[in-house]
Amino acid sequence: MVQMESQPFPFTEKVKIFQLLKEANVRCIQIGSFVHPKLAPQMANTDELIRNLTRTPGGLLTGLVLNEKVLERTLA
Repeated sequence: MVQMESQPFPFTEKVKIFQLLKEANVRCIQIGSFVHPKLAPQMANTDELIRNLTRTPGGLLTGLVLNEKVLERTLA
């Protein structure tokens, strides 16, 4: 959803969207893509976002990882 926007959403807006989905009892939420910010500026802070979200027992947070280099950065 956010990746298709021409302008990046502010970090606080992404957190609000997550909270609304969580309140709506959405159990599986893809937080974003772990891609280079130059390729997808809308996803620039996915790593920060996923570290700062409150997880729900039984919920699943996912993120798209496109290659091994990105996987290594993501796991760090």
